[in-house]
Amino acid sequence: MSVCEHIEFQCPSCNSSQTVEIWRSINTQENPELKKELFEGRVNVFHCLECDFEGSLPVDLLYHDVGNQFCVQFFPFEWVLDDKFIQRFRFQDGNVVFDLQKDILNLPAYLQNFQITFNMNEMIRYIIFLEKVLQAGKNR
Repeated sequence: MSVCEHIEFQCPSCNSSQTVEIWRSINTQENPELKKELFEGRVNVFHCLECDFEGSLPVDLLYHDVGNQFCVQFFPFEWVLDDKFIQRFRFQDGNVVFDLQKDILNLPAYLQNFQITFNMNEMIRYIIFLEKVLQAGKNR
């Protein structure tokens, strides 16, 4: 499911406050148009109506492609400095994995095993990479 919220955000440049739309989750089956917006750099971007400042919003985003059964999770890198954030993960079999809570273990495997990125451009690159690998597998 795609998840959208509206939050109050204060411009880091001029301190004016305004309501902005943020996406926490993009489901490409439900909202295929959001993939294009993400790839064009228009998702979770703040544009100040007062001073014209523009920048990425410090919010997480889950991208999931139901048809191809993969997902990619973006977190703002500065969250790495938060101990509570780090405690949500564990090291297992040579990989860092999300420490899933028991109530979400019934989710499809592709939603339990996702790639984590800390840069929106890297998220987009990884999605393109996954799509190319999937297409190459279909052509074999």
